[in-house]
Amino acid sequence: MPENQLTLTPNQANRRLDRVLRQHFDLAPPSLVQKWLRKKRIKMNGARATGNETTQAGDVLTFYLAPETMAGFRSGPDAVPQGHPGTLAVVYQDADVWLVNKPAGLLTHASAAGQDTLLGRVIFRAREAGLDYTPAVCNRLDRNTSGLVACAVSLQGAQGLAVLFAGREVAKDYLALVQGTLTGRGRLEGVHTKDAKTNRARIVPAGAGDAAPRVVTEYEALRAEGGLTLVRVRIITGKSHQIRAHMAGLGFPLVGDVKYGGKPATLRGTPYHHQCLHAYRLGFPQAPGGVLPQLSGKVFSAPAPEWAHTMGYPLS
Repeated sequence: MPENQLTLTPNQANRRLDRVLRQHFDLAPPSLVQKWLRKKRIKMNGARATGNETTQAGDVLTFYLAPETMAGFRSGPDAVPQGHPGTLAVVYQDADVWLVNKPAGLLTHASAAGQDTLLGRVIFRAREAGLDYTPAVCNRLDRNTSGLVACAVSLQGAQGLAVLFAGREVAKDYLALVQGTLTGRGRLEGVHTKDAKTNRARIVPAGAGDAAPRVVTEYEALRAEGGLTLVRVRIITGKSHQIRAHMAGLGFPLVGDVKYGGKPATLRGTPYHHQCLHAYRLGFPQAPGGVLPQLSGKVFSAPAPEWAHTMGYPLS
């Protein structure tokens, strides 16, 4: 197979390699990009890459992929994600960072050409505002999860948010509606694995020598009614489907989350068919002299969804 190479530009420097690859192959799902990395179909500077590397201008990526495969997962010669008009609820914005409230049902990233996505809407709004930088989403939410998403709209924003999220310095709080009457609070820990075929995560008790990532979820039951409980959840780590898998493993699956054993429910006459999970708050660390000082010590909240208000949120 002929080798295809890409030399990274300054605009692609100081970013995680997997984010650069997702922009380059903008029509490829993230799981496919990770598969290419695992199978050594993509190398950086002649060596195996994992996707966690920080890129530098002049780095050379080699793709051991057929030309038609590469072309099929790119939307154009520059592979820049396409903007898409649509409603965008901006909770906070500055020159580096936008925090937006994603509605349930909207994809964060595209899985096929032409899809309406949160990233597409952010790009469209950024271009309307005259920004030169192509925005990037820094904390992905599942399609049917609503709530706060941090978007970098400058290189400084991308670098700063990458440092904060990778260092687990951002407090990420969620509201969830679960089936069953849950009481008290707790801390759940385990080893996270995910089946690529079923797109289903599994969290099991950690054992010595486990190589899989360890995950930590904290929860507090807020209010129960009619066999349902409103729960506040904080994820210390951030893995795919972490809250959904952890709550299901506890015996309290999310309402509407069929993949993990949840069922649709009716609350005071209103039916809910999708998973009731909302990323309602992001808290940034006190770091006035650190990265993104304009966010130092600030806490941002997204309006709670209808099901949370029906359960009495905010609680008096």
